[in-house]
Amino acid sequence: MAHTKQQRTTFSTERQVGAIKGSGRQVDWRDLKSSGLYLRVSATGDSKSFRYIYRLSGRKLLSLTLGEWHRDPALGMSLEDARRTVLTHRKTISEGGVPQIEKTVERQRAEGITFGRLVERYVDEYVPLVEVKHGQRAETLLRQYCVPAWESRPAASITRAMVDAVTKPVAKERHADGRYKKDKANKLFATIGSLYSWAHAKSLENDAEIGVGGGITHKPTQRPPMLVGSRLKNVTHLPGGAPAVRHMALNEDEIGKLLRRLRVHGLETRPSRIDPTIMVRERWAADQRTCAHWLHLKLLTGARGGEVRQMRWTDIYQGSDNGLVWRIPSEHSKNGHAHEIPLTDQAVAVLNERGLGRTGDRKSRFVVFPHTSDPRQPIKDFKRSFHTFCTAAGLDRSGGPRHVQAHDLRRTFAAQLGLFTRADDETPRYTREFRGILLNHRTEANASSVTARHYDPNEYLPAKRKALQVWADFLDTQILGVEPIARARRSA
Repeated sequence: MAHTKQQRTTFSTERQVGAIKGSGRQVDWRDLKSSGLYLRVSATGDSKSFRYIYRLSGRKLLSLTLGEWHRDPALGMSLEDARRTVLTHRKTISEGGVPQIEKTVERQRAEGITFGRLVERYVDEYVPLVEVKHGQRAETLLRQYCVPAWESRPAASITRAMVDAVTKPVAKERHADGRYKKDKANKLFATIGSLYSWAHAKSLENDAEIGVGGGITHKPTQRPPMLVGSRLKNVTHLPGGAPAVRHMALNEDEIGKLLRRLRVHGLETRPSRIDPTIMVRERWAADQRTCAHWLHLKLLTGARGGEVRQMRWTDIYQGSDNGLVWRIPSEHSKNGHAHEIPLTDQAVAVLNERGLGRTGDRKSRFVVFPHTSDPRQPIKDFKRSFHTFCTAAGLDRSGGPRHVQAHDLRRTFAAQLGLFTRADDETPRYTREFRGILLNHRTEANASSVTARHYDPNEYLPAKRKALQVWADFLDTQILGVEPIARARRSA
């Protein structure tokens, strides 16, 4: 029986590559010295091109054309050049990249918008349109984590693997109290998605820089890449895991511990200007006192922390019932709607400690909680002082099931009011709808209804004042066991 000799389809030297001839059909020849490197020879043998065949993350085989072979290295790619290119692509894969995208980086660099330039336009054009704190947080996250890594890369070349390489290390960082920064990682992840959603929308508007040059048609935070029009459906793809919904509200024992600590730090102290050591200690005491006032007002009014922090003296006025009212302007409100909160006797007492009755202080200090370096601007945050308060009060700040956050005071305000009942029939004294009015919660349904827009413009100030005063007196009598502050009308 005659045996036919099988044609050898391997090579290892440049000379062998040049000697390969066409066989009447297209054939892929394998390099013996570089795994994954092949030479595709046309049926006639006139065309020879190097190809790299590889497998990405266990998926099917992928093929990437490297370049045409030519006898003259100046006119094409030599075997040594092809092998060096394969080594580069292997390194790219090991770092989580995709060779096909890396191949187009240099080509897109000249004609497509870079990530750094995209962030600049996003900050200049989109960030001013959103709430100040959200815009500032987005800009900070992008400049801190993304721009250093991707600034000169084409924006269209960013992949999900590259996003994971930036966000997952953030989720492993820890706060001062030992908790992981999972929420920060999720916010960074969402910010990147928002950036590309905005970029895709600009490309649909035929933006000359983003649409034509960048070609941004996908969202790198999605896996697999999809058009930006769809939402991110699987939240388990978030680097920090799916964020848990918080229902944490302080019980009466925890409220009492926190209030007693607030009363200790809320006492007036006279700063010293003699001993620098005492100055530092007094400065720290002043910060603690400011934080105590801020937390106390949050608990008394149920307002959001940012709204209380940005409170201005000009936002406080005397109502028709001779009581003081705090009006939160729409630009400071989370939902963009102005909100009026009657100030109870206890809230007025806190504001008096902040300088409500001192006209000179009110003129020189525009905001109630001024920044230490610029009295005209509100203080940025109270994270350090709040952590100190909770630790001193014996509240959990270690990330356990009773871990306390500043926003939990607003949740506590609503939850405790829901437990108040009428004396005659034990029914809830304050309905969920009324508590929503106190919290300035506006759903799309009740805000756009005909009744809300044309027939019910009231702010319910008398009812609000009565409910808030009942709550403040409850904190004094039932929680602290002290006599409530005597009712006295104070004018602004």
